Amino acid sequence: MARALTEDEQLRYPWASQINDYVPVGRWRRVGIVLAWAGFTVLVLGALAIYVITTHLHVRHGLPRGVDEYAVFGVALALMWSGFTIGLVTTVSAAARNAKSPLVWSIAAMLPALGWALIVLRSL
Repeated sequence: MARALTEDEQLRYPWASQINDYVPVGRWRRVGIVLAWAGFTVLVLGALAIYVITTHLHVRHGLPRGVDEYAVFGVALALMWSGFTIGLVTTVSAAARNAKSPLVWSIAAMLPALGWALIVLRSL
């Protein structure tokens, strides 16, 4: 967040008119982004592993149809939707405080689940 310089800072930085303070991202945003992108990674790597091993990936309209697919998709979707939920809650708090950097982290935690939901909805 930008603020005016103090007198000491004006002496050290005569070319600057304002300074940006460090805004901590927070533990929940980090956890949310790690969960969401770990879920996306599990989804992609699990789907590739199933395809390489069985040469068939049983998915219809973005939803699993086989036992292996249910296991991979279940774990991946649980991680992605957990990250989405954390991202949604922290987005509200970041928007209320007008904090741009934490807002970006919160939105990044929601992207994998939103992307998967968009793929499923477009394939119906």
